[in-house]
Amino acid sequence: MKAAWLRRSAWPRGAAGLALAGALLAVAALAAEWWLTAPLRAQREALEAVAVPAPRAAATRAALASPATQLQQFHAAFPRMDELPEALASLDAVARRAGVALRSGEYRIEQRADAANGRLTRYRIVLRSAGDYAQIRGFIGVALEQLHFVGLDDVQFRRGADAGSALEADVRLSLYLQR
Repeated sequence: MKAAWLRRSAWPRGAAGLALAGALLAVAALAAEWWLTAPLRAQREALEAVAVPAPRAAATRAALASPATQLQQFHAAFPRMDELPEALASLDAVARRAGVALRSGEYRIEQRADAANGRLTRYRIVLRSAGDYAQIRGFIGVALEQLHFVGLDDVQFRRGADAGSALEADVRLSLYLQR
């Protein structure tokens, strides 16, 4: 039994009424979708404006290279053992630019049992440094970002007995070098 208001309305009956109702629902759904996703579209456009495009050509060439060539390119990216003084000087320069005082350091080459087959040597460093937290953290961040052959092993912070003294840190790094 149909509602009385529907019989009195000017709404078309039958297939034409169903088609009109479907069209109105589709228009309402599209308007709601546009209205609800407008903030997301604006956010996506803002992110796309500042995004750095990925270097696709270089990645494609690297993907086409044989695994042996890729391994050779990987090892070639590390400094040679005879370039260690320059690597240490660049690490010292990063510390100076960050305002971190390097008070002392321990240096040793780590030899492993399987090192005969490896093409990289691990050079472990413990740097006793002083500065405020932001300086030490900045030094570590820039060193890891700019010196691709450096890895962070550990950081230990401590305050001196005097409340006004600088923060001290033992920064443990590994430098990876070609043999």
